Amino acid sequence: MDQNAKIVFIHSGDNWYLPYVLHQAKHVSPDSEVVLLGQLSNSTSIQNVTLEKLREPNSIKEFNKIYVHMSTNPKDFELFCFTRWHYLLEYMHLSKTRSIFYFDSDVLLYSPIKDIAEIYGRQISACAYLIIKQDVSSMRWSATAHASYWTLDFLEKFCNFTRECFCQDKYLNMLKQKWAWHVTNDKPGGICDMTVLFLFWLENSGNIANLAINYNNNVFDDNINSSANYEENEYLMHRRWKKIKFINKEPMLIKADNKKNLVRAHALHFQGTAKRYIPLYCSEEKFKNRLFYLLNHINSSCIQQRLIVNIRNFVPAPLRRWLKKFIYR
Repeated sequence: MDQNAKIVFIHSGDNWYLPYVLHQAKHVSPDSEVVLLGQLSNSTSIQNVTLEKLREPNSIKEFNKIYVHMSTNPKDFELFCFTRWHYLLEYMHLSKTRSIFYFDSDVLLYSPIKDIAEIYGRQISACAYLIIKQDVSSMRWSATAHASYWTLDFLEKFCNFTRECFCQDKYLNMLKQKWAWHVTNDKPGGICDMTVLFLFWLENSGNIANLAINYNNNVFDDNINSSANYEENEYLMHRRWKKIKFINKEPMLIKADNKKNLVRAHALHFQGTAKRYIPLYCSEEKFKNRLFYLLNHINSSCIQQRLIVNIRNFVPAPLRRWLKKFIYR
């Protein structure tokens, strides 16, 4: 693994939690270049974070033509989940980048890339992401790359594989079989990039390190909302999320079968509604904003909706812009 690998995020839009995630990555890994692939109009500005425009390669147009939507989720959502890897590959080609560590925009990083390379150096070579333990016959077929390591050659191989899955009968029939299972059993979900990541792992497992597995008490979090990581019910829960113990600002997961066994989590994944807790888990005190956390914590309540309306009605636009910069400082 390359200890000088760039840290790359892809995010379209300007969500409130994005500055926290970007700032955290740069704070914990100051020697790494942190890149956000998004829109140039994005108002989020974090010092020493590079903003790059998403550039659409021809491969995306080709993929759009062959893509077959087989999911209960919206087509645009699933399509972007696939094409983001093509955007990432285009960036690596244009910037002549040989290796990257990619993170979803709801992941907080806690370790320098150099530390990760030192710990996982012998485990990671061409690629790494999270594959939960599962039986192929279960039709779960799920792997996630919300925290993942890619070399240029291996990402290109995966992007080619995404096309093969929709134009070669061997793979297309497998995807249709899984989709039929969802339809017959009235199960949500279906075919997404996580499905293809799993099939890609089946064929290339010797070159893909599994970051979901506890490796000498080191791991990457699959989903903070779940006790599972590689195994089911692997870690202790506190209410609806994994119980986290911080030691020297490093998050430790607690093994469910042995509470004295602490596992260092190099990144935590705040999926779905857990995003509201991102400010509380930032490791640098200066960037925590308890008031902003509170406003987002009551995001679904009528109280916050009324508060937003009042701010828009009674606070002048220049002051609103200043408040936003203050919150994201």
